[in-house]
Amino acid sequence: MNKSIELPQQTIKALQDGASMIIVPISNEIELTINPIDKEYGDCLRYTYKSDGHTSIRSYNEFYEEWSSLQVGDKNVFVKEEFDQKEMMPYSAYKADFEPTGTILDDIPWRPASQMTKEQSRFSIDVEDVRVVRVQDLTFDETVSIGVPENYCSEYTNRTGVLTNVWNWLNDYFNNLMQEYEDKHFTETGERISLGFYEDNPYVFLYDTKVTIK
Repeated sequence: MNKSIELPQQTIKALQDGASMIIVPISNEIELTINPIDKEYGDCLRYTYKSDGHTSIRSYNEFYEEWSSLQVGDKNVFVKEEFDQKEMMPYSAYKADFEPTGTILDDIPWRPASQMTKEQSRFSIDVEDVRVVRVQDLTFDETVSIGVPENYCSEYTNRTGVLTNVWNWLNDYFNNLMQEYEDKHFTETGERISLGFYEDNPYVFLYDTKVTIK
């Protein structure tokens, strides 16, 4: 069975622009402690279930197997995204390629990403690394790999200006990304959740991938 992952428009657009790293939120069911490396138990992660306060301790690999949708070494994972207005177009179309028009066309529903097949997908990824990181701990190079547009790095001639521009981009990108995940969860379950803002510095999964565009 082919493994797949549903990604929001923010990430899809970044992949189109050459991004190789992907941010995915950690489940809202758990909360990692302030310092995830537990000195008593060694190199591991400690987390608490929000529902009952139960605490679990897992090695990194065990945590990834339990909570991460992707694992190191996964090959040809096909990416699912919102797509295809059949009533309007006889061919495959992708929501991420269309900008709002301010007309009634914006209200035409797209098919949910969950319905996309491997044949309809335009991206596949190989997973080369999986990590848990705080979003504010992302390095400059990692942020660029997540998808900073080139003009954000070239608008300024001095390093301070470039860094400020890139961190401002990451702030906006991350907040919009989490909003997409929250809206998706609400559409599917009717439940409102909060995955945190950039200023909250939440933990996230960071996937380093090799992306193939079909």
